[in-house]
Amino acid sequence: MVPDDELYMALRDGSGNTGEIDIEALAGGLAQPHPDDGFALYRVGDSVASRNIAAAIYEARRLCQAL
Repeated sequence: MVPDDELYMALRDGSGNTGEIDIEALAGGLAQPHPDDGFALYRVGDSVASRNIAAAIYEARRLCQAL
């Protein structure tokens, strides 16, 4: 299946982090840096690849656990 990333792509250029995940922070269990301008946008679940709901929740949890 093809990822459903239409909304992500529409919002990416307006986000303060251009939709990028800080991999070092993610691997270290640290919070993602908050952009100075705009909003933070992250891509998880079916917007990345065909995944089940458990995988999408796990990805979102990893991003949000350090908030």
